[in-house]
Amino acid sequence: MKRLILTVFVIAISMTRTFCQTNIEQLADKIAQRMKDSLNLTALQKDKIFSINIELQNRKMQVWKEQKSQDSLKRYLQQVENTRDSLYKTILTPDQMAMYRQKKRNLVNNNP
Repeated sequence: MKRLILTVFVIAISMTRTFCQTNIEQLADKIAQRMKDSLNLTALQKDKIFSINIELQNRKMQVWKEQKSQDSLKRYLQQVENTRDSLYKTILTPDQMAMYRQKKRNLVNNNP
């Protein structure tokens, strides 16, 4: 009986991890596709943006696991998010980066 419970527990943990990774990949793909469409990214640029978004989402998941207080959680999540633009800057052309920043500013100001 203990063995059955342990097996079910291990399977449940595996399924949860797979589900989270799938959601992360779906979100990263959605962001990359949106940027490809709005900034006219090349296929290579889109793939690199996808990889960056996977990396950032994984970092955020790690912060969620490690931080207990709301204040530290917000602060560390913001630190992760603050690296996004500098990572994108290595991939986007200056014109694409300017367009990205304008679209981001409009989104933050709730003015799509």
